[in-house]
Amino acid sequence: MTAVVTAPAPSAARSWVRPHPRHPTPGRLRHLPLPDTEPPVERGDLPQRASASSGQGVLALPWCDETEDDLFFGPQATPTRELPEPARWGRQVTQLIVEVMEGHRPTTQLIRWTTDEVLREVRRRARPLPTGRDRTRSLGPSQRPVVGGVRVSEPCDGVAEVTAVVHRRHRVQAVALRLEGRDGRWVVTVLECG
Repeated sequence: MTAVVTAPAPSAARSWVRPHPRHPTPGRLRHLPLPDTEPPVERGDLPQRASASSGQGVLALPWCDETEDDLFFGPQATPTRELPEPARWGRQVTQLIVEVMEGHRPTTQLIRWTTDEVLREVRRRARPLPTGRDRTRSLGPSQRPVVGGVRVSEPCDGVAEVTAVVHRRHRVQAVALRLEGRDGRWVVTVLECG
C-alpha cells in the first residue's frame, strides 16, 4: 500500500530557496510505502478467528484454549526431589504458623507458603498482634510455642503429610499439615490443629 504526500506550494517569502537535487520539486507527488504495523507471527499462520459470542463483547483470543489455560498459567506441580527436605521444612512452617496464631507474627508472613483457604483458617484462629505498650512487653523464649517431634509420610511424589507436636506453656497441641510441591516450593494446602 502506498501513501500520497503533496508538498506545499511555494510561497513568495520562500522563493529564494532552491530545490535540492535529491528532493522533488514543489508541487510534485511522491509515493511512499506505508510501514508494516502488524506484529510478527512467531508460530506460522494465525489461526481462524473465533466467532464473537453474544453478551458482554469479550475479546476472543483464538489461540488460547480455555481448558489449557490452567496447564500453562496455574500452579505447576513440583516433584519431591526438587524441594527441600519435608521434615525440616515442615517443622519450620509449623513453628511459623503457631507463632502467627499466638499473635507473635503477622499473618502476611504466611502468604507465600499457604493456600488461600489455609491462610483464612489461620487468620480466623490468630490472636491480634500486640500494639502500643503491649508491644514493648515481648514474651520471653519460654512463653513462645515450640515445635517438638515431627513425623512425615509421603503418599505420592510432590506431597508430604506432616504431623507435629507443639509444646505451649501449659499444654501440648497436635498440628497436621499437608504439603504439596507447587512452583518450586512446598505449599501448605491443609491445616488441622488439635
